Amino acid sequence: MGKNEEQSLYRTLDAYQAAFLSTREHKPKLIEQGNKILFAFSDSDKLHRDLFDYHNGARISAIRFTLVVKGLKSRIFSMKKDNETKKRFIPAKDFSRD
Repeated sequence: MGKNEEQSLYRTLDAYQAAFLSTREHKPKLIEQGNKILFAFSDSDKLHRDLFDYHNGARISAIRFTLVVKGLKSRIFSMKKDNETKKRFIPAKDFSRD
């Protein structure tokens, strides 16, 4: 991710806020930072309007919100599992060169 791209991202640790934004067609990128996962969204005027709506009690479908929360949790679990697997992986010795 380039410096300009990083500066144009809105980041949050709040999974429920991320789920709300996802119901508004914003696509989060998950970024691992230490032992935490950040949700990063492309910064835009629409994002700021949707954040305003979120903080002012906008109503959304409970079913859709629940499905999005479950989807985000699944992505987090998969990301952490993949990262743990990569940390444990020890490459096999290449015997073809002996």
